Amino acid sequence: DIRDMVKVNCGAIVNMSKALLPLFKARRGGCVINVSSGSCAQPSPYLATYASSKAFDLHFSKSCSREYKEFGVKVLGIRPYYISGTGLYPSAKPSLNAPAAMTIVEGAFAHLGKYEVSHAYWVHGLMGWVFGTLFEDPVFAPIISRLAGRAKVKGTMLAIQKSARERSRRSEKMAPQWKAVDAAAEEHLRRLGASK
Repeated sequence: DIRDMVKVNCGAIVNMSKALLPLFKARRGGCVINVSSGSCAQPSPYLATYASSKAFDLHFSKSCSREYKEFGVKVLGIRPYYISGTGLYPSAKPSLNAPAAMTIVEGAFAHLGKYEVSHAYWVHGLMGWVFGTLFEDPVFAPIISRLAGRAKVKGTMLAIQKSARERSRRSEKMAPQWKAVDAAAEEHLRRLGASK
């Protein structure tokens, strides 16, 4: 699963770019929008491979943007958080923190040629600033964590991801996937000689 995730999230973007960017350069125009993720803005416990592969996508997009800009090629990396109706967010109904896919598409086209990186949606931009800046700042992070603890809310990305993971484990719908994950982990430990 990890190899496949890296192959899809990193390999596909590199191979498509290798195929298209030289053509756009020769034509002296074209555009590329690469989809990263809001999770790449900060360390994302329990999503380490996914978030890191999406950080690669963003870095790759910025590098290609600078390399091809002089040839009239626009490259934009977008990093949305949740989007409703994709299956990655529990509700198919759009909400403030999980807009419809078309909202992200419209935002991406509006930012194409203006920025190298965009959240493509203002609420996701605010979320990125909170999670990627405040939650990671050595001065603000401890204060936010203490305040969140007193308010009995999740104040760190680790706490947020742990809570989401616990909810997922309790879900009957997710039980077969978790059973498979646990079996694969046990088999891996057995092969390493570290099984229970």
